Amino acid sequence: MGLQEKKLMRSIEEEHVVEFKNDVKQALAADIDVSFDWDSFTSADEIKFVPTYALHRVRSAFQTLAADPDAKEEIIAQIKTLHIKNLTDNAEENKNMSIADGVFSIEVGFGGNHNCVFNDLAIREYLENNL
Repeated sequence: MGLQEKKLMRSIEEEHVVEFKNDVKQALAADIDVSFDWDSFTSADEIKFVPTYALHRVRSAFQTLAADPDAKEEIIAQIKTLHIKNLTDNAEENKNMSIADGVFSIEVGFGGNHNCVFNDLAIREYLENNL
């Protein structure tokens, strides 16, 4: 990765992740870590969409679900880390969300079109159906 990609990754980790964690802690009264598979990203054009297509959308889903005490309890009990991975091959068909061992994983194509990522509603519905 080049300088531009490294600067974007640092910006995401030092600014957007901090903001995400603060907002989620305020909504859930719990800490959720964030991890990335940075090796799955190949360009700045993919990395630059992480805040919008992952962090903001998951935060929105968590904030909406936090209004329901049962959903809030399940998020706190089952999710300790949000893990984000980029898909480069067949992202539209292979995009995926999963919850296992305290990790909520989102695998989407950040460099693709809108069909390669999940919107806020899809993330919220996934969480509602899988917590």
